[in-house]
Amino acid sequence: MSSIYEIIVIGFVLSADSFSAAVAMGHRPFTEKDAYRFAIASGGAEALMALIGALAGSLVISKFSAIDHWIGFILLGGVAIHMGHEGIVDLMSKTLKEEKLDFHSFKRVLLVSFATSLDAFGVGVGLGISKKPILPYITSIVKY
Repeated sequence: MSSIYEIIVIGFVLSADSFSAAVAMGHRPFTEKDAYRFAIASGGAEALMALIGALAGSLVISKFSAIDHWIGFILLGGVAIHMGHEGIVDLMSKTLKEEKLDFHSFKRVLLVSFATSLDAFGVGVGLGISKKPILPYITSIVKY
């Protein structure tokens, strides 16, 4: 059985990247609706990715144990390269005066939410492999 401290710590740790993304996105003009949209999308993406990871961990991952670290490396590397490229292109093509208010568009909020929830997928895989109950962890992830 999982300890309550473990569940709370995992919830806080997984919320750290969503918090940093919220701080970064908060430096641009936004409305209250944008803030709620990001909070719901971010929490939902973290919970969904943890659940998918748990299912993958309990059903599929054991078949890829010889190359699982390379799969993770390639996926995270691809996300990092894409985010870096997007940031550089954004800096080169715009000035602050030309910045549009649609920075918090639904598409961008979903993209950032799922990009920051890849670690939740990894945690979910670990939970699935170790056969731990996923519901308390998902509740903790969404709450924090």
